[in-house]
Amino acid sequence: MIDDATPRPLPVLRAMVDVLDRDLLQIVVRRMALVGEIAAYKRQHGLRIRDVQREREILEDRCDRAESMGLPRGEIESVFRVLMRASREHQASLRAELPYETEARTVAVIGGHGRLGAVMVRMFGDLGHQVIVADVDTPLGAGGARPVSTPSRRPPPERLPARRGPGSRPGSRDG
Repeated sequence: MIDDATPRPLPVLRAMVDVLDRDLLQIVVRRMALVGEIAAYKRQHGLRIRDVQREREILEDRCDRAESMGLPRGEIESVFRVLMRASREHQASLRAELPYETEARTVAVIGGHGRLGAVMVRMFGDLGHQVIVADVDTPLGAGGARPVSTPSRRPPPERLPARRGPGSRPGSRDG
């Protein structure tokens, strides 16, 4: 128990917090090593990186434990959400959803900061691809994204006939 009459000096308290923070970092390193093993298992068994049910169970359990220890539920939930996102990103970097023989690609998402674009960025990232984003607020425009994209190997689409206005007939001069 801490005696309020003789508080420890602030530098000592900060040094103690620093030691605990380094311990936390070592725990995160150990956690990520296990996540690497999980990625290998998922790749071998064809499992998806994200398991929403498992994430719900983790959040519920960790938040319940935090509350029972007198910690704020919301902040602990945020911490674990960040850890789970980092775990998913680590699994994606290890190509957990791609067989080893599948080549990772660089994918450009134009409009990647919008709602649908963000979904696409997350999806391609989770599949192990490098994702670059070009949007109105990024320095990378469509011209900059083009050289790093993998060119399509499909032949160009056939030209569509000219669009006809209302009332025009096939073979007429206005169509």
